[in-house]
Amino acid sequence: MSPPNVPAIRRPAGLACSLLALAAALRVPALRTDFWLDEIWSLEGFALRARSVAGLLVGDGFRHDNNHPLNTLWLFALGERSDWTLYRALAFVCGLASVGAAIALGRRRSRAAGLCAGALFAGSFLQVVYSTEARGYAPAVLFALLAALVLEEYLETRRRRFLPAFFGCVLFGTLAHPSFAHLYVGALPWTVARTLRTTSGTRARLVELLRLHAVPVVLQAAFFAWIVRGARIGGGPPWAWHEVADDALAWTLGYPIRTVPAALALGLVGALVLHELLRLRREGSDLWLLYSGVIVLAPALTLALLARPYLFARYFLIPLSFLLLLLAGALARLARVPRWGTLACLALLAAFGAGNLLHLAPFYDHGRGGARAAMDYVLEHSPPGEIVLTGAPVDLWTEAPAAFYARRLSPDRAVRYVERATARREGVPVQWFVEQSEARRPPTPDAEITLGGRRFGLAGTYPAYGPSGLHWFLYRRGG
Repeated sequence: MSPPNVPAIRRPAGLACSLLALAAALRVPALRTDFWLDEIWSLEGFALRARSVAGLLVGDGFRHDNNHPLNTLWLFALGERSDWTLYRALAFVCGLASVGAAIALGRRRSRAAGLCAGALFAGSFLQVVYSTEARGYAPAVLFALLAALVLEEYLETRRRRFLPAFFGCVLFGTLAHPSFAHLYVGALPWTVARTLRTTSGTRARLVELLRLHAVPVVLQAAFFAWIVRGARIGGGPPWAWHEVADDALAWTLGYPIRTVPAALALGLVGALVLHELLRLRREGSDLWLLYSGVIVLAPALTLALLARPYLFARYFLIPLSFLLLLLAGALARLARVPRWGTLACLALLAAFGAGNLLHLAPFYDHGRGGARAAMDYVLEHSPPGEIVLTGAPVDLWTEAPAAFYARRLSPDRAVRYVERATARREGVPVQWFVEQSEARRPPTPDAEITLGGRRFGLAGTYPAYGPSGLHWFLYRRGG
């Protein structure tokens, strides 16, 4: 019963606002972490190099998997800025909006499901990371959630005013990141089944399906034909499937990575997903088609079609988001169990929050690596004159962040990067060497290395934490 003089609607609205405030509080510290390689690549390799919007979208030099068009357009509009947190504003706003969209989707099942969905989206480590990173993943998640919300409303009411909103979600979601297709893989069988069940006559069904899908199919086909086709792949380490599965589930649900066997974690999550899908079907809801398509079918197709070994947890962010929605429904039903259900639901939410905080704490400390601190050390401890450095194992990993931070920390100082092969062959007097690693846990660096007959001693370690970033090990010539 509501307290006197307090409308019943104000309490869930207040809780929803509290969840949004919690989401913002968890994300704000992450905004100040280092602007890392992939963000710098998007900014300087594409946004600042583009001369026009058309060139940025379809130019030959911009066909690259690190060019996420919607995010790159945002960077292009901002131009050169000294404060990189502004580049992350689009992702931040989309991340907060995703919490609101998750609450709205959950509330279509029940008020408790909406609140549980908001809590899961607000606190999930993977959601926090990618809603504070200047890339296309957070916008893709938002438009996937909004597309599902608008599409469900249209299927229930058949009001055509929702169609332009759905088409807009498809357009902006596809421009955000190709992984938006995960939503469409689930939406297609769901809408076909709903149309066949609720519309009479072959002609009427065909007209309805064309009305709903003709525009989105054309938009996505054009995107993949003109922007994605022929795009260069940035590459990455050869992660095995069980490592990617462990990263994806641990960083979403909040348990420590490399502690639960991936097959066991996948089995438990799969059993829960299957239980929830069967429950939806027993209840007469065809939403099981949407969730099974997004959570199961779309990742399976990705694994079958994507050129391995370049798989990352972030590629499955939309299926993982719909997994959180499915879990929210399960938690809401648990809360309705008499006597102990509410306490059990709250206990599971508390465990989820605590587990994700164990990921967030080192992320706040180390962030996406310490390139800024490393370059600050280099600038402070180098003699007057030109600073020459090199790195391993990939030259771009050091060259791009070093140039980015050198310009911001000491714009008048000359800093030159030399490739390792050139340094060896020509005897370039390199002063600093940077060794980098993408390992989930930073390896123990050597105390001393040799390059071209010169000894370099370890000067500092700068670890990263989470799915984004690189560990930096800085070496100085002569010790």
